[in-house]
Amino acid sequence: MASRRPFALIHSGRGNVKSLMNALERIGAEYFIAKAPSEVERAQGVIFPGVGSFGALMDFLRNGGFEEGLVRAIRKGMPYLGICVGMQVLFERSEEFGSHKGLGVLEGEVVQLKRGGPTMKVPHVGWNQVSLRREGRHKPEPPWEGKDPFFYFTHSFVCNPSDDDSILGTTDYFGEFVSLVKKENVLACQFHPERSGQAGLDFLAWFVRSFALR
Repeated sequence: MASRRPFALIHSGRGNVKSLMNALERIGAEYFIAKAPSEVERAQGVIFPGVGSFGALMDFLRNGGFEEGLVRAIRKGMPYLGICVGMQVLFERSEEFGSHKGLGVLEGEVVQLKRGGPTMKVPHVGWNQVSLRREGRHKPEPPWEGKDPFFYFTHSFVCNPSDDDSILGTTDYFGEFVSLVKKENVLACQFHPERSGQAGLDFLAWFVRSFALR
């Protein structure tokens, strides 16, 4: 699956993005690691696999000069895939380790995953199911043909979108939380597709096909 132009992969320097790079190579998506904000605007789309805390990731975007250019590119219609904290920074604010301002591309906030009882562990780590919405504006469906796939999660905070229509999928972990959002050219997930086997590869391929090759 070859794209017309490569994707800009934003790497904050935290965590190991090799598994994501391997997954993109397996589906035939060309990419490069963006080293300057100007490179993002020339890309086919943006993939941001956020790792670490919300505040630290926003500091990286601001200090590196990526914040304004990234928001501008998204608002102009550039396809964007946010993974984990790369999803969370799209929102207006987060309560992780204080109060932090986000990119504000999506309305809503990021809050701590609430404990549902003594057996509930935070962070939420492991495989869990994403229940997909398949009505109205969310057609065509992702490539699971009526099945709700399982993906790999590791997180302590969750997104609360103000726009209910942007919610594409939810997950149950002692209570429901939003695990997948889609709005126009933006797709973002709380799970890690690069660690989710074939379902994760299908998800990444869907982004490339449905969002970037329009």
